[in-house]
Amino acid sequence: VQLTPFLEHLGGWETQWDHDARTASAQTDLFTLDVPAQRSYVLADGFSFDTGGRSLLREGRTYVPLRSVANLLGARVDFVDWDTPVRVLDIGTASCTEEDFYWLCRIISAESKGESLLGQVAVGNVVLNRVVSDVFPDTIRDVIFDRKNAVQFEPVTNRTIYDEPTAQSVLAARLALNGT
Repeated sequence: VQLTPFLEHLGGWETQWDHDARTASAQTDLFTLDVPAQRSYVLADGFSFDTGGRSLLREGRTYVPLRSVANLLGARVDFVDWDTPVRVLDIGTASCTEEDFYWLCRIISAESKGESLLGQVAVGNVVLNRVVSDVFPDTIRDVIFDRKNAVQFEPVTNRTIYDEPTAQSVLAARLALNGT
């Protein structure tokens, strides 16, 4: 899919082209996305995210693999059938308090430091899925420190939950909250 119209559809993105670097860049309040031409990855706040296919540069326009970039940005792609145009559904950004964001960044960092960005987003999703479950507490902080059926996360016990989160874990928290 062509990058700029796709991002315009999602809303809130500003795009530009760096001719020397052969890279399309886009910014939103959430993060920055860089798409190097002819590469099978994009950079989200400088962290590499595999797209499963190469970006293309055709007639001055950047094209990206639709499903993987949509997933990264928290959107879902529906194919109704081959005769119907593709629909891109914007999932939107989950709201949370500053305190919840603080704890989500810390648990992602402590639980999965050294993992890929996708692995860190997965940890964020574990926490967020527990927040919406009736079995667990209703806030991110309370899920992390829940001891109802034993300690849920080892970093609570070994106190690495209090370590400064990495930049990648902050991005992973943003992505998880955005629906990735």
